Amino acid sequence: GLRPDVIISDSWGDGEYFGLSSEVLDTAQQIAPVIGLRVDGRPVEEPLARFAELAESIAGESAVTEREDAEATLAAARERLVEAVAANPDIEVLGASGSANEMFVAVPEAYPDLEFFREAGVQLVEPETDDKFWQTLSWEEANRYHADLILADARLGGRDWMMSMVPASVQRVPAFEADQVAPWQLSFAFGYRAFADVVDQM
Repeated sequence: GLRPDVIISDSWGDGEYFGLSSEVLDTAQQIAPVIGLRVDGRPVEEPLARFAELAESIAGESAVTEREDAEATLAAARERLVEAVAANPDIEVLGASGSANEMFVAVPEAYPDLEFFREAGVQLVEPETDDKFWQTLSWEEANRYHADLILADARLGGRDWMMSMVPASVQRVPAFEADQVAPWQLSFAFGYRAFADVVDQM
């Protein structure tokens, strides 16, 4: 019904398109060409640049000027983050998601935003796992790693969802006890301005 000329998605693996399950992909490809731009395991600057190039190929010169302004907006947000980290250098941050029975601890280098934060000086918890994206723990193991701030997967409901999952015995973890649980915008538009907002939230 939207009559698109092209369908664009971020991709987190070979042949994967975020928001398009394998069951609907064939149908989507019959409607319009599907473009997936890889984002996992690479610096955020790479997918940002690829999406900008795609926008420029569609919108032309107007997108080029807008890109320059947006890049400056992101650069300024990064400087603000660097200054904030310098003022609070010892804060340890953990990215997390989960299910009703399990807690998932994020592997920072798999996620462009977390890697960006780390390069800006944020101390991120490195889980002990061979998995590309997550270490899986039970909720009772949520205190395995020290964390002053927990970034909770906003796709699932962020702070409120996570606090409802954590057993009372584990809420003595510093981040839980101090209510230092913030939404992690794990799904966001890979545009310079959109990512600048993500950086400012951090």
